[in-house]
Amino acid sequence: MQRIALAVCTVAVIVGLAGLVAVAVGTRQPVPVSLPAPLQTASEPATAKTRAAPTVPPRRPAPPAASAPLTGLPVDDLAVLARPVAAVKVDNATAARPQVGLDQADIVLEELVDAGLPQLVALFHSMDPGAVGPVRSGADADADLLLSFSPVLGVSRAEEGVNARLQAAGLRVLSEGESPPRAFFRALDRRAPHNLFTRPLELWRAGASLPPAATPWLLGSISPRGGRPAASGRIVLPPSVGSVDVEWTWDAGRRAWLRQQDGRPHRVSAGRQIATENIVVVTGAPASGNRGAGSETAGAIAAVGEGEAVVLRDGLAYDARWRRASLSSRFEWTMPSGSPLPLAPGRTWIEFIPVSGSLTVDRLP
Repeated sequence: MQRIALAVCTVAVIVGLAGLVAVAVGTRQPVPVSLPAPLQTASEPATAKTRAAPTVPPRRPAPPAASAPLTGLPVDDLAVLARPVAAVKVDNATAARPQVGLDQADIVLEELVDAGLPQLVALFHSMDPGAVGPVRSGADADADLLLSFSPVLGVSRAEEGVNARLQAAGLRVLSEGESPPRAFFRALDRRAPHNLFTRPLELWRAGASLPPAATPWLLGSISPRGGRPAASGRIVLPPSVGSVDVEWTWDAGRRAWLRQQDGRPHRVSAGRQIATENIVVVTGAPASGNRGAGSETAGAIAAVGEGEAVVLRDGLAYDARWRRASLSSRFEWTMPSGSPLPLAPGRTWIEFIPVSGSLTVDRLP
């Protein structure tokens, strides 16, 4: 009799539960759900309400860190990404050294101007050195090389013909006489014409309507295959073209190439030796602008087309090719086979040398 009574009770309970479920489903009324109890702490004894472990939502992956477009390195201030590139013509004559702020440029283009004098175009975006200089005049080569960066360009001055070409190329040009009041200043401890400096912050403000900086070429942290170990690379131009003698030496501890010029370390005014993660040596004959085929002494450089190059990164040297479809296109670096050749995240120096120049790469022992 007890077994029969127990069975009857069990059946009643099951029928009752089924009825509740049927009512809930049939009437589409919400079924009460109890929230999980708070997490138990070390000072709380376990109770009936705290023994059940709460449901823990899955951990979301951290958002990717923002990186500077010209270097591929992380940036802390996202406001930096909205500003354009500030390009500054930096004098590299002996009397202009040591320069100021040059070591904080994201990209530096080394070009030859009239009479084969070496000048530098320093592109600033991810870092603000406060001041840069000495600043020198604009040149035809600036119109050939800078358009793809959409920068605001700071120069000391530009001859009428050069200025017209820079403006025709669509560059936003600021000079000492035509700029906001604080954009340029003269240093009292230097002699003219090597005493003019500019403030990148003022250049960025003046170029606020320009598009923000964009990644100029492929970057990759893994060294591509095909490189050969290199200890240094030396660039020499004959006296007929210009007195340039530059050597880059690989520093494995710093993972960077250190620059020597005219036989000694190339340092900025703060005492730091200039260093970079990438060096691209571009060689070729004149290919753009209004220069003739034999105008090497006018600083002619290959700016459009394709040709040979050497890329130094990660203590390795790569035989490479350069390619550029138009003045508004970006440079592409490839292997001889045509496959892309990424540069390492970090700073980049691009050396433009005429066909009569030479590059000697010393291998590691």
